[in-house]
Amino acid sequence: MIQLVIASKSEKQLEEIAKYLLENHLVISIDFHKNVLRLEFENGKINNYTIHYIAGKTKSLLFNEIDLRIRNLYKNNIPEIYSHPIINMDWELADKLKSEIERI
Repeated sequence: MIQLVIASKSEKQLEEIAKYLLENHLVISIDFHKNVLRLEFENGKINNYTIHYIAGKTKSLLFNEIDLRIRNLYKNNIPEIYSHPIINMDWELADKLKSEIERI
């Protein structure tokens, strides 16, 4: 199981993706994190800007499928997609994830 993270400068894009993931049973929930300050070292200096990201719980085997679907939906503006492993999870939540998420 993983926490899927998708970051973008566009709140609207993330809202669309969140609805898509939920409606297609690819995640069991979505958390929104808005107006997050990001720092990056580029061209010899530190730049900062604001991003937004969503995080959802899903099966690790679905990561490549989700990545492919999002890339196909947003060919010209692909958001940043990555995941964190979930090492431990409440048993009831784990059962919900297994039963409600798309079968692999």
